[in-house]
Amino acid sequence: MIVDGSDSVFSGVGYPTSKFAVNGMTKSLARELGRSGIRVNAVAPGVTRTDMVAALPSEIVERISAPNHWGVSEPEEVANVFLFLASDLSSYVTGTVISVDGAAQTDDQSLRLNQRIDRQAQSLAVLHIEPG
Repeated sequence: MIVDGSDSVFSGVGYPTSKFAVNGMTKSLARELGRSGIRVNAVAPGVTRTDMVAALPSEIVERISAPNHWGVSEPEEVANVFLFLASDLSSYVTGTVISVDGAAQTDDQSLRLNQRIDRQAQSLAVLHIEPG
């Protein structure tokens, strides 16, 4: 979960960095495994009613779900995307990350924050540390 405010990330750098890693891995594996007829996709849920979200203070949940104007999603809404991906209806869908976030990524502030985090993640990816 990402919170826009003084350029901070609510859960630290590890959580969003792992999400960017999943996105890259999804695209890479789709290219590699596509030759064998294997499709690889990822689902990126927004704020969803889970135990993790239930443990957050209500003001934080309101703040992180505000960009989508739909509030908090239900687990079934995210599960429906997995059902689609597991069905024959998605036979030509591969190498994509499907956002299930009530259009939160279309919010200007969210886009700017995600672009900042993307640049930070890219700069982390090019760090080179010489052995001891």
